[in-house]
Amino acid sequence: MVEEDNHLLGNESELGNDSQSCSVLDDAIENHMSDSTTLSLALCLAMGNAADAIEILCVGFIMTDIDTEITSSNKEYLSSSVFMGMLFGGILCGYISDIVGRRKCLLWSLLLNSIAGIVSAVVPTVEGLIICRVIGGLGIGGSVPVVFSLGAEVFPSLVRGKYLSVIASFWMVGALYTAFFAWIMLGNDLNGNKILPGVHWRAFAFVCAIPAFIAFTVTFIWVPESPRFLYNQRRYDEAAAALKSLTGRHIHPDDLRHCRELQQKQSTTSSTSNSNSNTTTFISSPSNATYSLQ
Repeated sequence: MVEEDNHLLGNESELGNDSQSCSVLDDAIENHMSDSTTLSLALCLAMGNAADAIEILCVGFIMTDIDTEITSSNKEYLSSSVFMGMLFGGILCGYISDIVGRRKCLLWSLLLNSIAGIVSAVVPTVEGLIICRVIGGLGIGGSVPVVFSLGAEVFPSLVRGKYLSVIASFWMVGALYTAFFAWIMLGNDLNGNKILPGVHWRAFAFVCAIPAFIAFTVTFIWVPESPRFLYNQRRYDEAAAALKSLTGRHIHPDDLRHCRELQQKQSTTSSTSNSNSNTTTFISSPSNATYSLQ
C-alpha cells in the first residue's frame, strides 16, 4: 500500500511539473502583453461601457423635452423600458457568451444598442419609442457583463484591477457626455433662451446613439476573442491566433492541446489518489475507534 501511494505521489509530482512548464497561455498573457496593448483593449471596452451609460441616461432628458406630448402612463413605461430590456439582456447574454464567445456577444449587443438608438430618433409614435428603448436595453444588458468578463480574461493579473477600474470609470464619462449634449441641444442659456433653437429630442437621441456605434467599430477592429474562452472550448487554432494578436508571439496550437491533455491526466491522477486516500482512512478508522473506546 505504501509503495502504491508513493508511486501515485510520484506520478502527481511529475504531471504537476509538466503542467506548470506547459502553462503557455498564462505565460503569454502575464509576461508578453505590452502596456500599450493592454491600455488600448481597456479603452475599447471602456467605450462600450460609456455607450451603455449614455443610452440609459438619455431617456430622462428625452422625457423632459416631450413632457407635454405623452401621458403619465407612457412616461412610466418609457422610464422603465430600458431597465426591462436590461433584465432580460443580462440573463440571456450571460449564457450566450459562454456558447458563442465574449467578443461576438459584445459586438451583437453594441450593434443592437446603436441601431435601437438610431431608430428611436425617427420613430413616429411614443409606443414605438418605448419599444426601441426596450430593444436598446437588451443590448445594454448584454454588453455590461461581457465587457468586464472579457477584460478579466485578457488583462494580466498584475494590472487587471487597475484596468477594470478604468472600464468602470467610463460610466461617468458617458454621463458627462449625455449631460453636456443635453444642455447644448435641449437646454437654455443664462437668459432663458434655447441654445440651439429648432433642435429637439430626436437629434439628441441620434447623437446619443453614436458612441455605441463607435464602440462597436473599435471592438470589431482591435478587440480579439478571449483566448481563455477559446482554449476552454478546445478551439486551439483560434486561441493561438488570439494570443498572437495580443502578445505578438507565435504559439503553436499543438502546445495548447498538449497542455490540455496534461491537465486532464493530472485531474484523473488526482482523483485516483483522493479515492485511494479515502479508502485507506475508511479501513483504519474502526481500529482507531476501538482504541478510543478502551
